[in-house]
Amino acid sequence: MVISFSAVKKILAPHLQRYKSKSFHDKDQNVKNEVKIDRVLDLRGWSCPWCIVKAKSWLNRMKSGQILELLGTDPEALKNFPSILRHGNDRIIEVKEHSDYHRLLIRRG
Repeated sequence: MVISFSAVKKILAPHLQRYKSKSFHDKDQNVKNEVKIDRVLDLRGWSCPWCIVKAKSWLNRMKSGQILELLGTDPEALKNFPSILRHGNDRIIEVKEHSDYHRLLIRRG
């Protein structure tokens, strides 16, 4: 079964939270939103359930408030993450689609 990214995004939309910190970047002093990434987990090419198992393992070793950037290609894992994370305090704060992979930011609860 193939799931489009837009369908997955609709599933994840209620679970997304905005986590933004402000910093001044341009000479015009425009405020840009950015998130400090604490760890990066590249799971491109991995399939579910291994993506979720690996991500949960990494999250369990992180401190509360830290951000895990997860890179993946499996739409099933992307679809299942909200229900897996619902049982704890970890939250998906951002989902971005790239041409050949997706990127999730997960804040450790």
